[in-house]
Amino acid sequence: MGARLLSNLPAELTDGNLRLDALTPDTPVEPLFAALDERVWEHVPGGRPTDSGELRARLVRKLLADPPCRTWLVLLDGEVVGTTSHFADPVDPVVLEIGATYMAPATWGTGLNARVKALMISAAASAGAARLAFQTDERNERSARAIRKLGARPVGSRLEAVLRPDGTPRTSLLFQLDLEGASAHFRSPAPGT
Repeated sequence: MGARLLSNLPAELTDGNLRLDALTPDTPVEPLFAALDERVWEHVPGGRPTDSGELRARLVRKLLADPPCRTWLVLLDGEVVGTTSHFADPVDPVVLEIGATYMAPATWGTGLNARVKALMISAAASAGAARLAFQTDERNERSARAIRKLGARPVGSRLEAVLRPDGTPRTSLLFQLDLEGASAHFRSPAPGT
């Protein structure tokens, strides 16, 4: 299973003033909760956590889930600005999924997401992954555009068993990115690109 790939990932990924730290159950999440306002949670099942305690509970559940994941705290110039994760695929041992990316609105449109994903893609390729999977809510065009910019191709959609914050069932758009040659291709871009 892809859990082997997760164990091959380092505990920290860096690119200049950008750092991704592996989250643990003991990681303080108050700065993360403060950085993520209501807009971040618009397309997330369950909506915005009520407080940092609920956010911690969600993150710890995700860390302990099956299939497993590696959740990262995203820091820019030492300040917490978001979180994202690598997930093991429950069926295919050479696939990792990148998702559950929640970034402070102040970072939107700055190129930071591309830098984060470049680090994650390069790390996945170095860990031995052959492909990456991505998904987003069909209503989240901003996220779908960002996934397409990475070179991921659409591979379908799936009706989920979870509900959106507005109570409607979520349909996820599914994407895939083959990683042959990705280690060289996905070097982190310069800040602001």
